[in-house]
Amino acid sequence: MTPPPMILFGLLGAAVARIVISMLWYSPMLFWSTWSRHAGVSKAAMRQGMGKGFAIHALGSLLMAFVLLHAIFYAGARTVPLALAVSFANWLGFVAVVHLQVVSDEKKSFHLFSFYAGYQLVSMLAMGAILTVWGIRWT
Repeated sequence: MTPPPMILFGLLGAAVARIVISMLWYSPMLFWSTWSRHAGVSKAAMRQGMGKGFAIHALGSLLMAFVLLHAIFYAGARTVPLALAVSFANWLGFVAVVHLQVVSDEKKSFHLFSFYAGYQLVSMLAMGAILTVWGIRWT
């Protein structure tokens, strides 16, 4: 089995896109107030350990980009629509299922599922498009 090409700019671009989407998603401009109310997180609590949280988020974003690169490559998705389909299938089968279980097991509001899973869906679709445009389709 041929390994996928390691497209450094694609991996970094996809990871940065996920971080930027996260910053927007959880900002006062979009969903901060509603999310913080349902999650029970204050601005003060959010600021604590922000450096460590950012480092973990950045590392996780790189890891997600790396794994998604493999999924898209091995699926043979060389166009953006096909990469979006692969990204959606991975989100649905892995991310959405995990978030549903966490919300149901912890008896949290279904709103939390929509915030968490929605962010993951948008970021995975963006990552899949970036990985495809910045390299996979050229291999």
